[in-house]
Amino acid sequence: MLKAGLGVGACAALAMMIASGTANAEIVGSALRITVTSQAMGEGTFEVSEKDGSWSGDTWTWRSGSEGIAIKNAQGQTLATLSNTTMRYISDPVVSLSFSLMAGGAGINASIASGLLSFPSILAEGKASAAVTVTDSDGDGATLTGMASGGTMYSAHYNGYLGAGTTFASLGGASLVAGGWDSNSTSGSLGFLPIGVVGDMSSQFAFSLSPNDQASGTSVWVTQEIPAPGALALLGVAGLVARRRR
Repeated sequence: MLKAGLGVGACAALAMMIASGTANAEIVGSALRITVTSQAMGEGTFEVSEKDGSWSGDTWTWRSGSEGIAIKNAQGQTLATLSNTTMRYISDPVVSLSFSLMAGGAGINASIASGLLSFPSILAEGKASAAVTVTDSDGDGATLTGMASGGTMYSAHYNGYLGAGTTFASLGGASLVAGGWDSNSTSGSLGFLPIGVVGDMSSQFAFSLSPNDQASGTSVWVTQEIPAPGALALLGVAGLVARRRR
């Protein structure tokens, strides 16, 4: 039972503790990892570490800029070129990823994966949304085929990194086809939906792309705390005490 002597400050502090469960979020492993493979030319990777980006308050951001970053195989041959890519984490917690990838002269399989955003466990609901575009750049049409969880272009995960965790959403459809010198797009979203206790989040675009063509995508994956009944009761008491002290 809450004693009459409990001050407004103590109640307010308690309420703040309940509402700030994700203040200690951290990025585990690479902040961004891109893997490109080609049957004809092998594999190349590009990684971004946490130190490559910067924190501003509770938000970490890395941007590639508009200049292309060549992803090469062991022989120095370019498999794909990355540009206009942004990886962002917010301690709330949120994982946001956008990219543009141009295939080289051979068809590629690509994985564009966030790191693992880890935070103190919360009882949460979640929402994910993603949009993907394929563009033909050589006049012979373009094909983009999903290779993420569920055979789609994009997947959002929690309580374990990517496939090792639980899949919250598989979005973007199974395939996209664009005609010569044309583009085609798809998008999808899911949530907010209750998902139980969550302690980490990650996301991934994964697909195969036809030669000399471009794929781009945007996404956001967010969870937010659902206060437990006891926490709601304490917050209510805090408000009641504050009113009585005025």
